[in-house]
Amino acid sequence: MTKQRAIGEIIKEIANKQEVSADDIAEKLGRTKRTVWRLFHAEDVSIKELRILSKLLNHNFFSEYLHIGKKVIPYEELIELKKSHSKEIQEKEKRIKELEDLIEHYKLLASKKK
Repeated sequence: MTKQRAIGEIIKEIANKQEVSADDIAEKLGRTKRTVWRLFHAEDVSIKELRILSKLLNHNFFSEYLHIGKKVIPYEELIELKKSHSKEIQEKEKRIKELEDLIEHYKLLASKKK
């Protein structure tokens, strides 16, 4: 199981990567720079602030972690799971088509025998 990081730590990481300063974030949130530094260590952030930060940093913080049962799955891992399942679905759809074609072939053979 993947250990969940604090949301504040993730926000700080994304902001640093995008070179968005604590001053810029403070201005968008209507908070002080000191409050933003506290936010960078926070376990919880309000929905309103997450919405603003998601837009500012062009990152969906709501989907950063999705819970399935008691397991926490990081967003990137979910994307990989989706890709692998999409591939499986395509393979199964191909096999279904092959079987449908085979059924049609046998129907034709059966009708010729009559």
